[in-house]
Amino acid sequence: MPKSLLAYCETLTTLRVSAFADDKTIRHSSDLDCNFADPKKCRWKNVEDKWGLDSLDFYLFEKVDFTEFPALRVGPGPTRVHQGEKMIFTGDKKREEQHAIYLSSLVGCQNSTGNLTFTYWSYNSAQLEIVLFEDKPGGGYKMLPEKPYVDC
Repeated sequence: MPKSLLAYCETLTTLRVSAFADDKTIRHSSDLDCNFADPKKCRWKNVEDKWGLDSLDFYLFEKVDFTEFPALRVGPGPTRVHQGEKMIFTGDKKREEQHAIYLSSLVGCQNSTGNLTFTYWSYNSAQLEIVLFEDKPGGGYKMLPEKPYVDC
C-alpha cells in the first residue's frame, strides 16, 4: 500500500477471503448493505485471482488518528472521515490501467428496479463502474454486456 495512505489508516484485514457462502443468494435489498462495521456480515468480496478478471484487491482500513482525510480534495465522497470509521481502498503506483472488482453475492430475479448507493472517492481519473456477471458452468464468472444506468 502507498506509504502516504498508511499515515492516515491502519490495516485491519484484507478482504481477499470470501466473507459469504457463494451459494446463498441475496433475498432482500438490506442483504447488500455493507458499512464494514462487521466485515463478516458484508455480502461482498474481492474477485478471486484465479478468474483473471482484475489486477488489484480491495483492503479494509480504519481511520485511527485525527489527521485530516482525505488529504487531497477528491470526490464525490464526504469531505471528512472520522476516527474509527472503516473504508475499503484499492490502488497502486503502476501507470498502466488497473482493475479491482468487488463482487456481491448472487442477486436473484427482481420484480422491479433496484437502487445501489455507494459512497466513494476517486482520484487520478479512476472510475467507478457497475457491471453484471453471471456464473459460468464449471466455475468462474462471465461479464454480461448489459450496463446498468449509473448516475454519478
